[in-house]
Amino acid sequence: MFGFTTSVTAKDVPPWCSYIFGLSKIEPDIETGWLTHEVWCETQEDAKRRQDYFPMITPKFEAVVFSPVEQEAIKPDVILIYGDSSSDDDDVECSVL
Repeated sequence: MFGFTTSVTAKDVPPWCSYIFGLSKIEPDIETGWLTHEVWCETQEDAKRRQDYFPMITPKFEAVVFSPVEQEAIKPDVILIYGDSSSDDDDVECSVL
């Protein structure tokens, strides 16, 4: 996250983010696609299909720490890599350590 280490709890992020990091259970409005169908998808069915394929960590954590992997500021239990397919940057590089 921009070169520094930070942490969040479920109270710090919206419900459509907290379940991804294992901070809470997924809410039915999110799981069914109802909450996000007009945000990222045209129909509720498409939103549910998108949700079904979204990677999630089993809810069991109280907080999550974000840190650039190359800085080795923490010893991670899990490494999540997110990309932005809407980027116009042709010079995007990605590597998994």
